[in-house]
Amino acid sequence: MKRGNTLFLTVVLVLSIASGAWALPVAGTYVKMENDWKVPYTMTDASGNEYGTFCLEKYEYFTPDNEYYVDSVGEYAIGGGVGADDHGRDKVEAQSKWLYAAFMSEVFIGLEDAAQKVQNAIWFWESEDSGGRSDWDILSGYKFDDSGWSVLAVNLSSFGDDDIQSQLVGVAPVPEPATLLLLGTGLLGLAGVSRKKLKQS
Repeated sequence: MKRGNTLFLTVVLVLSIASGAWALPVAGTYVKMENDWKVPYTMTDASGNEYGTFCLEKYEYFTPDNEYYVDSVGEYAIGGGVGADDHGRDKVEAQSKWLYAAFMSEVFIGLEDAAQKVQNAIWFWESEDSGGRSDWDILSGYKFDDSGWSVLAVNLSSFGDDDIQSQLVGVAPVPEPATLLLLGTGLLGLAGVSRKKLKQS
């Protein structure tokens, strides 16, 4: 009986940890931005979750190791950059989302300076720098299906509102409910077999 309870609690714990890993930063919270002078950058939320990020705006900067307020998370970069509408919103292009998901899925492994090429191509698609076109031409030759990925703009501001940055952040696809059901059924089956063996001994 104790072993069955232990297995059940383990399953619940694993699924709750996994579901937390699929979350994105939340508006109204604080994150810390880190820069090792390479891309992607690292964003850490209050719970210690780390996210690889790419800059959406070329001429907006963050100060490494500073905390930033998450103004909003969504389909638009806000507060800077080229191509914004009358409300200061600049819609994130589908190609930028694809680049993020492909990089994080290690599609470009082996390609020299892949991270910088992805950053340049994102700036190209976000109308920040036309120089990234040649990098896009290289990267777009790779095949990758980004369906299921959730890639959004996380819009940050500093305490003094003079330091604004929009970062591209995403999470991998969540397993389908059928996959989770199959996993749960398998684990329950293992618990049943384990319990039966205990009764026989």
